Amino acid sequence: DFVTDAFAHCKFIGYTGAAEAIFAKAGIAGDLDEACLKLDGAKDAGAFLKACRALRRWPREMAVDLDA
Repeated sequence: DFVTDAFAHCKFIGYTGAAEAIFAKAGIAGDLDEACLKLDGAKDAGAFLKACRALRRWPREMAVDLDA
């Protein structure tokens, strides 16, 4: 629920490779966009935090089916 809610609310999502199965289970694996940032290590944390300054990925809003 947390992942689908975060995605539906256009939030930025940082994840590791191990979490990719969660996206598949949530049914959004094929819908990940540039606000879903794969973090391969500590070096990626700064870029993720910088991206989060935008608060939301508003273009995603038109693609999300809130009734699903």
